[in-house]
Formats: sequence, C-alpha cells, structure tokens
Amino acid sequence: MYSNPLSAEGLILNFSSFPFIPSQERIPFDCPNMAWVAVEHLVLDEKGLGRYVTRVKRFIVEDLGDLAYTVADLRNTKRGFIIYKDMKPELLSSNISAIFEKCPVHLRNRIISQCYPEDIMIALQKSLESEMTFEKITEYLSVYRSIMFN
Repeated sequence: MYSNPLSAEGLILNFSSFPFIPSQERIPFDCPNMAWVAVEHLVLDEKGLGRYVTRVKRFIVEDLGDLAYTVADLRNTKRGFIIYKDMKPELLSSNISAIFEKCPVHLRNRIISQCYPEDIMIALQKSLESEMTFEKITEYLSVYRSIMFN
C-alpha cells in the first residue's frame, strides 16, 4: 500500500519495516504526523529546562491492527524514540505565525537574530513558557543538541 510520509496520517508500513521495538506494557501516544509535541525528559528535567520539544513522525503498523506510533524526530540521526502516554505528551501549535506573535518581542528579536534556522521553531515554542529568558533558551538548545547528536 502506498502512503505519503508527509500526510497527516503518516507512514503506513509492516512491522518488519518498523525501525523501533514498541513496549507491550506502555500505551503509545497518537497525534497527527509532523506535529510539534512536548514530552517529559529526564536530562532536561534534572537541569530545570522543562520539557523536550520535538517534531514527530507518525507510523501506522498494518500487521499490528493498524496501531499508530508517534516517534520523536531526531533530525539527522537514525535514532528516535516512541512517545508513550506516560511521558505526558502535549500537542503544541504548529502554526509558526501564531507562535511568533505570542512570543515576547525581546525574546523574538534575539531568537531570530541569534539562533540557527533549524532551532527557531523550538526556541519560539520554549519562549512561551513562564519566566523564560534567552539564556535559558540557549542552555536548553545546547542540552537539546547533545541529546540529539550523542
């Protein structure tokens, strides 16, 4: 069956093609493909940096009864992780214009001028959290990159 990996439904595949081993004890979280989601993350929590913000990929595994799995997209790496309901996922807005307008002006200007293009959406999402400073955002992005690329 053909599926469009950029559609809201995500990628439809067989279990033998699914690159992850799902837990049988945990309940998978489901949301639209390519959505932005925030989840709890041990390393970020320990450093007081809040939740892990990521874009997700949605997979529908046909031979498991069309069960949908949402996977954190770790950009250029082949690794990722399945998002489960016990990670307390929160579906975030994917409308960059709305997020841009909600972002405090002093943070917005620094984010646009000083962040890498691929980090702008994450930085804007983090700017909406209470008591967020640009220094906290850059610290978050530093830890975020170490999680993603190590």
